[in-house]
Amino acid sequence: MVVDAGSTGSRLFIYDISDRDISDRDISDRGSSDATVVKVGSIKTTPGLSCFIHGCNPEKYPTPSDQYMKLVRYANSIIPPEYRPSTDLTILATAGMRMLSEEDQNSIYSSLLSGLSSEPDFQYSITSISTLRGDLEGYYGLVSSNHLLHYFGELTTHKDGYRPHGSLDMGGSSTQITFLPGDRGPAIDLIRERSGVFANLYFIDIDGIRHPKIRGRFIAMSLYFFALDCLRVVGGDRQLAEGWPRPTMNEVLKATEGFCGMDWGELEPQKSTIHQWTRDWGLEHRCFEAVYIATVLRDAYGFEEDGRRVQFRFDIGGEEVEWTRGMVMVEKGGK
Repeated sequence: MVVDAGSTGSRLFIYDISDRDISDRDISDRGSSDATVVKVGSIKTTPGLSCFIHGCNPEKYPTPSDQYMKLVRYANSIIPPEYRPSTDLTILATAGMRMLSEEDQNSIYSSLLSGLSSEPDFQYSITSISTLRGDLEGYYGLVSSNHLLHYFGELTTHKDGYRPHGSLDMGGSSTQITFLPGDRGPAIDLIRERSGVFANLYFIDIDGIRHPKIRGRFIAMSLYFFALDCLRVVGGDRQLAEGWPRPTMNEVLKATEGFCGMDWGELEPQKSTIHQWTRDWGLEHRCFEAVYIATVLRDAYGFEEDGRRVQFRFDIGGEEVEWTRGMVMVEKGGK
């Protein structure tokens, strides 16, 4: 089990790993099934861990462990009692916790660990509670995307038509871009050894940060998908719909003109149901997010205005695109 402890909430992912290791041969077989790592459940709770430093929502969740017991009860509904002591739980925090001091981070983690350990219903093995480095978050996202695409194996970085996809991830407080910028040998080796992989984490200000020239195609996940899919569904722009899920930046920006000009009085009563991936409190932010995403991709990262390099996806082959899957493959599945 892995918890993605983000800036706006913590999400538990429960994965089932088959008996056989995720060996070099397994992930190198382009035709193999991705059934070696299967998501069997997921649940999210809000707010994010970082807000506990300020005592957020003390009436509902006095401590971090009170909040996380919601995740534990969900896990207990899926995992039989006899398997719980041998089931690992890894809690990895991202941008929200990165912005806190080390002292504040440790305070929250200590409270969470002691609280969970004292709960009779908590029967799992905690392997780690820590803050994940931004470059590793991006790296795990790249592994997850290419595993679901079956783009490992004999593919090499100099075959542009079959280059492994880069990954783009965006959350509430940060964004990552990860890709293979050069022609340095078999892609599976470069990805596995983390050599030749460019991964960078950005907070609010992107200006002045240099990165290699963009190469190949990309899978854009998380907020990239949620915001632009809302733009597509609610805005109803024909060109964006025809270009989906690989719209150009020009198509996105053109669609924002109509979307951002919609009458809020008509939208507000529908905000809880108008879009599958947008909560009632999130609809009012989608206009800004869509414009911000297109601007970052075009002006900061250098994607072409009329290019179709970026594919915005929630899932691939029915499996959600999420960095936690890559983490399980790399850290839990063996070499």
